[in-house]
Amino acid sequence: MRILKKYWLRAAALALIAWTPLLYAQATGRIVGRIVDQQGEAAFGTAVTVQGVPGAAATVDFDGRFSLSVPPGQYNLLIQGVGVAPQSVAVTVVAGQTATVNRVVSPPVAQEATVAGRAINNTEASQLALQRRASTVSDGISQEAIRRTPDSSAGDALRRVTGVTLVGGKYVFVRGLGERYSNTELNGALVSSPEPDRRVVPLDLFPASLIKNMQVIKTFIPEMSGDFSGGIVRIETQEFPDEFTMTLGLGSGGVLNETGGRFLTYRGSATDWAGRDDGFRDRPEVLELFPNNVPWIRGSSLGGLPADLVQGSAYLFPDTLNAEEIKAPFDRNFSFSIGDSLDTGFIGRFGYLFGTSYQRRWRRQEVTDNQWRAENPIANGTEETAYLLPLQSATTRNYNEEVLWGNNLNLSLEPNSNHRISSRTFLSRNSDKSVEESRGILVPAAENPLDFNTLETSWIQRQVLHEVLSGEHALTLLGDRAQKLSWNLSTSRATREQPNTAVQAWTKNAGELRLPERRTGTGNFRFYSDTEDVTDSLQADYEIPFEQWSGLIAKFKLGGYAMRRHKDYNQDVYNYLQLGQTTINELYVPGLNPAYGLTSSLLQDVTRFQEQTGLFDEYRANQRQQAYYGQVDLPLLAKLRLIAGARYEDNYQFVRTYNSSQPYGQEYDIRRPGIGELRNKDTLPSANLVWEFLQDMNLRFAYTETLNRPDFRDLSSAGFQTSFTGERVFGNPSLRRAYLHNYDARWEWYLSGEEYFGVGAFLKDISNPIEKIGLAASNNERDFTFVNARDGEIRGLEFEARRDFLERFNLSANLFLIRSVVTIQNFEERTVIGAGLTDLAAIQAAYRPTNLERPLVGQSPYVVNLRLSYYLNEDKTGSVGLLYNYFGDRLAAGGANGAPDTYERGVGIFDLVYEQKYDENLSFKAAIKNILDARFEQYIENPLLDRQEILTSYRDGVGLSASLNYRF
Repeated sequence: MRILKKYWLRAAALALIAWTPLLYAQATGRIVGRIVDQQGEAAFGTAVTVQGVPGAAATVDFDGRFSLSVPPGQYNLLIQGVGVAPQSVAVTVVAGQTATVNRVVSPPVAQEATVAGRAINNTEASQLALQRRASTVSDGISQEAIRRTPDSSAGDALRRVTGVTLVGGKYVFVRGLGERYSNTELNGALVSSPEPDRRVVPLDLFPASLIKNMQVIKTFIPEMSGDFSGGIVRIETQEFPDEFTMTLGLGSGGVLNETGGRFLTYRGSATDWAGRDDGFRDRPEVLELFPNNVPWIRGSSLGGLPADLVQGSAYLFPDTLNAEEIKAPFDRNFSFSIGDSLDTGFIGRFGYLFGTSYQRRWRRQEVTDNQWRAENPIANGTEETAYLLPLQSATTRNYNEEVLWGNNLNLSLEPNSNHRISSRTFLSRNSDKSVEESRGILVPAAENPLDFNTLETSWIQRQVLHEVLSGEHALTLLGDRAQKLSWNLSTSRATREQPNTAVQAWTKNAGELRLPERRTGTGNFRFYSDTEDVTDSLQADYEIPFEQWSGLIAKFKLGGYAMRRHKDYNQDVYNYLQLGQTTINELYVPGLNPAYGLTSSLLQDVTRFQEQTGLFDEYRANQRQQAYYGQVDLPLLAKLRLIAGARYEDNYQFVRTYNSSQPYGQEYDIRRPGIGELRNKDTLPSANLVWEFLQDMNLRFAYTETLNRPDFRDLSSAGFQTSFTGERVFGNPSLRRAYLHNYDARWEWYLSGEEYFGVGAFLKDISNPIEKIGLAASNNERDFTFVNARDGEIRGLEFEARRDFLERFNLSANLFLIRSVVTIQNFEERTVIGAGLTDLAAIQAAYRPTNLERPLVGQSPYVVNLRLSYYLNEDKTGSVGLLYNYFGDRLAAGGANGAPDTYERGVGIFDLVYEQKYDENLSFKAAIKNILDARFEQYIENPLLDRQEILTSYRDGVGLSASLNYRF
């Protein structure tokens, strides 16, 4: 009892300490607000004083915010500063409540104005205001706009931005340029990618409920990375509020005619629900004791672990081979956030926000998958002279359980209005637990047709931990006017784990009336892979305001950037190889998956379990970059701004590919193509002109020069195969960086706070664009690599409109038109290669692009987004919205060896959203996603029969969801 009493006393003391500031707050009130200049920039340094209250004064910070605590009463607030016309504002303060005062300040000769809302940029009006005063051509989407959609991730939401398309639900294409041409920044710093074969981070890792806003920057300025082609996607997580806020959200959903139906899963770890494997799927400990890169058979050219050791470990692998049938559960999601801003007195103002978002979904998908091989009677023929022969036809059912868990912690400390230090931490984990069953017919080039059945169980876990520590400081090192020193130190670590993907395959001669037998060779295997990508960076710049010849305020900024990145990828493959006559356990029985690890242990004369070696299956890569830049934001006239400067970048990339068939784990010799090395020093100019030629109208013009560097995976000889029968993609250590000349123009008309109309045009000339092309025919006729094409060009038009009409209706629409052409080879080069007059050892000799000119991969000729909203009441607390997204046919992969190019058919998706806010605290949202259950298809043209042959075809189903949010 004495111990319990002691703990109760301690708890009471802690509670008293925690409640003391709140009790004091009840006796006072707060005045908060934001002060900006006529350009919408924070008027930091401006003084805000409460007349008649000694010591009640504050200075506007870097966001333009201020905060004061005063006793209840009526006061006059005095706003004054150097070069600012004084303003006096009447305000009433109530005990325990917050009064908000926002103002626009101006030179003494101008009139005062009022600005609504705090600078949190999470509404459509604030997003438009940010776009209006931006130095670059940009578009964005706010938290408010995301809330009006059924979108659950950053990827879903971004496809509604002008000029943006999404491939695979997660990879962003900006202005028709693929994911390799775009970068993603989170809270001002580059995000590492967990994908081994892509540079860009998959955007389904970012829960929509944690996002404050997203911007797509489309023109380059020197303070940005020079690796800037299509654009930069900037994601900003939510910030701490001005006063205590706590929110809780709960939701559920499913897919029409699927949720509650048949669903396949398999035994996993106890922590699968959290999106992480607890080690259940790891390799047996006896194999983990041996380093991956050392062959333990001295003198063996195959390398790898001792064969007897691997054989004996077969039964120790986790049993993930048996799929079990359940009913597909309903989706579930949960979100929670808590934050506040506290005036601590002795250390200044402290703000915090913690948010978490959890989603768990069950999805079933049936895919029709056809593959064709091309024959061409004419050497170096085109697709017009080719004829197609079937290679494979299959039906695949995929059952996927997805978990997305994101967490966000933002902290900020302002000792005084001249200094602020912030920390932003973001942790997101995404997992896919899948069972995939296929049945079809395989037609190898030199074998009889085979009926086949496959079953694959897999687990993929992706995680991003992103931390940014930043500071802003007002200094007066040069003159009396305050200068601004800004810096940020960031580290981003992305990992991807794919433990124990188990593939089982059975085949028989087509048409035979018997059960298929287990496929020999590599048809049955376990696959393990790990990827780690770590990026550390430091950026600092110093902004110096000065008066130009007319007395207008200009800003000069100079800064530097340093980045270090490394990425490691490795994989292990273990095959089940049949040596003798099959047994009944090796036959295919639907729903029965034999634990053939035991079979290989007991009947070693029948089945052999071995490590697969001889692959270019691992790479180690690093990158170092130093950059320096200078830029000026110069008002040439009162309504005409020039933002110009240059950036110098010194970049070095090195990739070493390992081949496990080398004796003693030896990597490639530097004289061989296992080494990819790239060193460039570039100076990149930039000029953006912004002219407010009429009230509420801007004209923008820009000319910039930017780069596109190959990623690590592009420089590695390692090959990646999408599936057992899918294409293989190899890197190319000979790649060079691409160089772009960019031209932009845009007219913007800001009709009101939320109404806007804009028209833009752009042109991009690309030297040495990096493109994916086909290789010469081999045992697998679906081999691809990356090359530097000769040149490319992109032309585009962008239209956007947001308008209220008929009192309660709102229409938001954007249209994106684009045309691109890339020249892979000229006719002379193809003729020389076809005649065998080039070095056969050169990688160029392996190129067999079907078309010498074609559009860029992934580029849609047009994209349409529409959102029609109807407000259910005059105060707009309830609404119904119909959303539509459509993209035109786009190139999915370039053809090779005379095979036609592969296209993805354009498709339109309708969504319906109902939203109701009952009071200041409670809100409800319901959505129907993909109302018409659109079909997604890829196809190729069959020139002989003059028809389209379907490669893949599937539907995602009609999604239903509902959520309830409460703000405490």
